[in-house]
Amino acid sequence: MDGYSIGEVCKLLGIRPHVLRYWERELEFLHPEKDTGGRRRYSTDELQLLFRIRYLVQKRRMGLEGVRRAVWEGIDASSRFPVAEIRSLRRELLTVERLIARQRLRLESVVSEQKVSDIQI
Repeated sequence: MDGYSIGEVCKLLGIRPHVLRYWERELEFLHPEKDTGGRRRYSTDELQLLFRIRYLVQKRRMGLEGVRRAVWEGIDASSRFPVAEIRSLRRELLTVERLIARQRLRLESVVSEQKVSDIQI
């Protein structure tokens, strides 16, 4: 079975195993698979979620209720409106593409002016 053991996850996160087990008990969306021996195996997605939880708890100083709310809002927003999210990202990418095209034209103009001035000298 692939994934990370509880020891590996704790080292990566810099937390103690009892903290991780507490988070699992209190946060219903956090439930790692267990191997045939009953040992927890954390997926890459769960590891990313744990990094987010640690950030919210340690850096943002949120309690587990605030963490729960923040994570559920993130899950709801991305899962309820995937088409809207894709359209929004597409709009942003098109805007960036237009900005790059304008900058390219300006740069080409400056380079061509430089070549003309080099010839005239």
